[in-house]
Amino acid sequence: MNIKVKKHLHFESYISQILTEDRPLILTGIGARKCPADITNLITLISYKLGNRFKLILRSGNAIGSDKIFEDTLKNTKSGLEIYTAYHYKVRNPKVNKDEKPGGLWREFDNKLSDEKDEREEYKSISKRYLKVTWSLATDIARKHHPIFDRLNIKTKRLLIRNTFQILGLDLQSKSDLVLCYTKDGVEHGDLTTRETGGTGTAIRIATSYSVPIFNLGNERRNKELMKFVEES
Repeated sequence: MNIKVKKHLHFESYISQILTEDRPLILTGIGARKCPADITNLITLISYKLGNRFKLILRSGNAIGSDKIFEDTLKNTKSGLEIYTAYHYKVRNPKVNKDEKPGGLWREFDNKLSDEKDEREEYKSISKRYLKVTWSLATDIARKHHPIFDRLNIKTKRLLIRNTFQILGLDLQSKSDLVLCYTKDGVEHGDLTTRETGGTGTAIRIATSYSVPIFNLGNERRNKELMKFVEES
């Protein structure tokens, strides 16, 4: 198979090209559950720098490891959050100031409120009918990007379906500007995923299909580039 992979895309140059004043930068921050200490540190440093420099929205999955490092760092900045799990989602608009309470209102995908209480009104609510349609479309997209989707159990399917929202947003029409992730194999193209890419592979394949650039900290060249980005003032 002849895979055409675009030449190396420079991280900081790409962000400079797409930034506008009228909308936030939408970052999908995901990856492996097991992160080496140096990767944990780098995700934290990059997230903190991005969250304080730019108007930002993080999309992630609340899983231990990479996801939680992104979320835990950025929820303490002004960044907005879109967090998608297998059964719930949470959306917070970018904050006016970073001292606002970083709480959240979890909603089930059938639009019922979870037991977690929160009186904030800035979290998106969405009609059950609309969500049923988008969940169906997200299922079709996930199926297209996983070779044995229909053979998987329900929980695993739902985890893969939520990958679709992590890349395309709750409406499936507002794709992320970039994916920043960590996988052991360091792949940055959907056609190059391996067993070591793990569950993040579906998100990477979806991102590639929708022309969303992928920046993988497991890639040695990318790792050095991003460390340089962090070290620069």
